[in-house]
Amino acid sequence: LECRVDVLCRLPDGSFEHRSSTLAEPPDRDDAAVAFVVPTEAKVFNLSPSTEYRAELSVRFADLGSRSWQSSGLWVSFATPSVEDSTRAPQRQRSVAPTT
Repeated sequence: LECRVDVLCRLPDGSFEHRSSTLAEPPDRDDAAVAFVVPTEAKVFNLSPSTEYRAELSVRFADLGSRSWQSSGLWVSFATPSVEDSTRAPQRQRSVAPTT
């Protein structure tokens, strides 16, 4: 099974434009007893800050059929942080001891 993630950028008119595609990779496994490992990670670089995106999952069987990509029907919308938010130092949480 091969999995592809397509990333689309939301345009001002609400439509989507294809931005990038990447293959989802299976995790590194040293377990020889497991013959099939489902891909669980995909990395996409160079997304614009403060932008809305949609990621869609497509699949195909590597050794069966026509090898054409088929939509899985799974998708997720997300937004990238602004430049200011991405460069800001993470906030530390302070614990307060109760007074007696």
